[in-house]
Amino acid sequence: MSSVSAKLNGDCLELAVDGVFDIELYHDFNNAYKDYLGKANHYIIDFDRTDRIDSAALGLMLLMRQKVGTESKAIKLINANEKVKRSLDTAQFGKLFDMDA
Repeated sequence: MSSVSAKLNGDCLELAVDGVFDIELYHDFNNAYKDYLGKANHYIIDFDRTDRIDSAALGLMLLMRQKVGTESKAIKLINANEKVKRSLDTAQFGKLFDMDA
């Protein structure tokens, strides 16, 4: 079963997606960061334990970017495997988010 966890470190909120990141995580993903809006200035989405993502997940990240309401590079995407990185690259998320290599 897939899940999302959140951990606040200073002014940085770290979200970790475990399993498949798809529409099934809609509520979990939104709930993981909504209480921290205004408390966090930087956000990290860690894909270390993410098997794959779909277009719904890409949409959820775009909605988060809108709600955060800060500069695009305030959200960093890290630890993507090849499958996840390919999806992020195809969607040109490197132009919208800070992505590690």
